[in-house]
Amino acid sequence: MGDDTPTVLFWGEVLLLSILVYLFGILLAFGTAICWAMSPVFIRQAMDKGAGMNEVNPARSFGFLGAASLCLIITNGFDWPQIGLMPMIVLIFSVIMSSVVGDQLYIYSIRKIGASIAVSVSSVYLLVSAVTAIIVLKESVTIPVASGTALIIAGILVITHISKDKDKGNKPKRGSLSAADMLSGAVLSLGAAFCWGISMPLVKLMMDMGDQLSPTELYFWRSVVYLALIWGVRFVEMWKFPGVVTPMRNISPAAWLALLASGAFGLAFGGVLFAACANILPMTVAAPISAASPLFTILMARFMCGEHLTKAQNAGVALVMTGSVVISL
Repeated sequence: MGDDTPTVLFWGEVLLLSILVYLFGILLAFGTAICWAMSPVFIRQAMDKGAGMNEVNPARSFGFLGAASLCLIITNGFDWPQIGLMPMIVLIFSVIMSSVVGDQLYIYSIRKIGASIAVSVSSVYLLVSAVTAIIVLKESVTIPVASGTALIIAGILVITHISKDKDKGNKPKRGSLSAADMLSGAVLSLGAAFCWGISMPLVKLMMDMGDQLSPTELYFWRSVVYLALIWGVRFVEMWKFPGVVTPMRNISPAAWLALLASGAFGLAFGGVLFAACANILPMTVAAPISAASPLFTILMARFMCGEHLTKAQNAGVALVMTGSVVISL
């Protein structure tokens, strides 16, 4: 009997360590949700302070690179991370889909319908990610996926509902939107969700490739590619469409600070935390917890931007959030 005591203690320690690691992964997932939730609120604040839509991503790229470099230095020191050709190709495609096209659509949607509704509608990215996994990874359609899809569709219909009093010529109340703005904003948010959902599985794919990139190494390289692509697009805009490009020096210091914070929290810290979380937890646990970001965004938008939703829109937000979580069960 006594000979079994060391074995029991060993497995008890293993179990305790596993629980602690799991709880740490949960903490990382909540940290991801909070970081992602802060980004659209900072963007809206910057726009309210005069930043143009064409200047948002170029300014954010500096916050992304700076914060990602800081994370890399903390974990790797000043060792230059290596990356192979194939991971770099996948990374460039992922950045184009998510952080260039997807984020640009998202920024336009925030301008149209506000951070609260935009982040809720765009949480459909979990549905797109699930469909991508079904097609590419040959996963089967599950009851949670079907149920979550129905909830998300219902939520979008409720969110985009325009009450009749808006068409009577009355001045809309604070927080109300025209039918045209709501429709175009919702379409832009859905486009962003599609781009994000397509690229989301690539995060884990790149970390599992031959080079075995760590979360900080992956997002350092992602920040480098992001900055190069975003500024490449801006130089083309300055060349072809100089009338729509505002000089970066015209952005107010307050708007610059908000955009740098958006890049640091939404792109760098949130990305690193999500990648680290995916290394610890199954995606079925990490994804729904990180999908709680709309809740945090709505709370922040209420206090920081003064946004208000109707009761019907609040119900729609709840449906979309519930559907996003159910899909990942």
